[in-house]
Amino acid sequence: MSRSPYTRSGTRRLGDEYQDLIACEALVDWLEHSGRYAWIRVEADEAKFLDDIVAMRADGHVDVKQVKFSTNPEGEDDPFTWERLLAKPGSKSGRKTESFLQKWCTSLRQLQAVQHR
Repeated sequence: MSRSPYTRSGTRRLGDEYQDLIACEALVDWLEHSGRYAWIRVEADEAKFLDDIVAMRADGHVDVKQVKFSTNPEGEDDPFTWERLLAKPGSKSGRKTESFLQKWCTSLRQLQAVQHR
């Protein structure tokens, strides 16, 4: 297993910069097509696990983007495989937690419920 040359805080900063680029892409799209969105939020806490970029389109649909960044995308243990997306890691107390997909599905259902009110 190859080790990343980045420190924990360095990785965090790079991930934030990457997320900012993805958010800028959505914001530029909004500027180019002002009628396409009602609003766009970055770090939308109310969206729970799909909080990175949330956009309400003018037609009432919600677009969400959850950004993931890697400092070692070629690493063997790095790809998001089905096994990794469905894995239920243990918490500090030893209790199994929800998988990425379970968390994202729960958050998506909550966003859809708000969307249809």
